[in-house]
Amino acid sequence: MSIWEKDSDKPNRLTQKDIELAEKTFGVTLPKSYLKVLKEQNGGYLKTELLPVK
Repeated sequence: MSIWEKDSDKPNRLTQKDIELAEKTFGVTLPKSYLKVLKEQNGGYLKTELLPVK
């Protein structure tokens, strides 16, 4: 099961060049865990705005 809308909503894949540009522009080193998420699902839309919490 996926929380994301169809794959066609995703922008282009994140590249190392994109990462380097962002880090240089903002003067930061992005955490590896954050980069992992971005490489897995870089943008897109959720199927719903509400998620059940128990």
